Amino acid sequence: MYIFKNAFKNITRQKGRSILIFILIVTIAFSSCVALCIRSSANAAKESTYESMSISATITSNRTGMMESGFAERGTEGEDFELDSDAIMEEMAAMQEGLSLEELQEYEDLEEVASFYYTRTIGLDGSSLEAYETSTTGFGESQMMGGSMSMAGGMEMGISVESSGDFEVTSFSTHDGMTNFIDGTCVIYDGTVFDMDDSASCIISQEVAYLNDISVGDTIELANPSLDSELYEIEVTGIFSCETTDAYANNIYISEDYYQVIAANSESVAESYYVDEDETIELDTTLVATTSGVFTFASVDDYESFSVSVFEAGLDEESYTVVSSDLTEYEASITPLENLTSFTTYFFLVVLAIGSVILILFNIFTIRERKYEIGVLAAIGMPKVKVAQQFICETFMITILAIVIGGVGGTIVATPLANVLLADQIESLSTDYSDVSENFGGNFQGESMAGGMEQGASLSMMGTSDVDYVDSISVSMDVEVIAQLLAIALILSVVASSVGVVSVLRYDPLTILSNRS
Repeated sequence: MYIFKNAFKNITRQKGRSILIFILIVTIAFSSCVALCIRSSANAAKESTYESMSISATITSNRTGMMESGFAERGTEGEDFELDSDAIMEEMAAMQEGLSLEELQEYEDLEEVASFYYTRTIGLDGSSLEAYETSTTGFGESQMMGGSMSMAGGMEMGISVESSGDFEVTSFSTHDGMTNFIDGTCVIYDGTVFDMDDSASCIISQEVAYLNDISVGDTIELANPSLDSELYEIEVTGIFSCETTDAYANNIYISEDYYQVIAANSESVAESYYVDEDETIELDTTLVATTSGVFTFASVDDYESFSVSVFEAGLDEESYTVVSSDLTEYEASITPLENLTSFTTYFFLVVLAIGSVILILFNIFTIRERKYEIGVLAAIGMPKVKVAQQFICETFMITILAIVIGGVGGTIVATPLANVLLADQIESLSTDYSDVSENFGGNFQGESMAGGMEQGASLSMMGTSDVDYVDSISVSMDVEVIAQLLAIALILSVVASSVGVVSVLRYDPLTILSNRS
């Protein structure tokens, strides 16, 4: 108790020195609190979002694995082997087609899967419909079509060839698959969505509706691009608008039931033709759809478990891979948050290092000025440990008060400061993308990322409005931050005071007293 009383008297007796130490530690505490609060809240926000997000994933062709596996079977480097062009074409055809719907449905009953839906996409011309001109090349200009291809020698393979189609017609197995409408990217502003069991109904974009003077209830006519006589009449039940005109203007959405009608009819009226003068390659006009199956999961853990169990269930690991755009978008969306966390961590370390050095040097000089007092205490028999404890106690009492005030101030300032810094990070990312895109004439579509390769997101994704950036966080002081601030207070007090006291106590008390000056 004597040590605490004496420490308090010394603090009040030497007000100037105490105020200087107090101001220095308040500055350190304020800066540390801001940095630690922002970092803690940012990590909590990332973890909470990561754990609560629902994930969707697709099974896609592993082109690299398939090609490597194919060449490995035919020979290794340095060995003589005959290049089998037919086998290579079969592999390329398999990579284009991917898994069939029946194959995808084999995995929908795995315990990790919450739900499964699929879409089919074909290209059709507008027999009575004019397509909207877009600034980007889309599915409507060139789509994968065609039926089976027969070649000389009797080989037949299900490979598709390019054929023009004005409109991208997509069917859905369930309304849950219409994610653009669920997330608000697109909305139906006139009419309603088609019924899933309604055979001949669709929804079209407002651009096409305006261009062709179409209203809800009207009928449109579409045709097979490879067979003009193959026509389909569809009733318009709704007209939608989207945030990005070019991406969806020539999209037409239908139900899976009506796709089955189109597919059956296309196969029944298909005509064959040759694509070369020697009549060695034969195609037919059957519409070929691109099928995309989507598995949904309740959590990231379920998705990661599925990524393993699906291969255990029989999926060829060399030919296929499981991918999720949700994780990619999540990683891109938190890039400003990651950058902010890194910045605040470095800032905290720099402030703590510089502040500690200044505090230690200041304590060394002030304690040396009090070396006569130390000599007296040592001469009357006070152990050196207790002498050191008194000076540590003085610094600790000032530090605790400074930590409280600096912590409160830091907590108040942390939230608005964090949001301002986040806004700067987002603007910086957008500027980086704009600069690179401008170097490519404004149409950059690469996968590189300026200053952020470690996040794994593409620059083209990060610089556009497609990314829903985390642009605000709520910062608060939690138990972890309080514990860290108390640890800082204790370490600063012990280190700063001990260094100064030790530098004096290494002398004999009589030597100190005899050299009072």
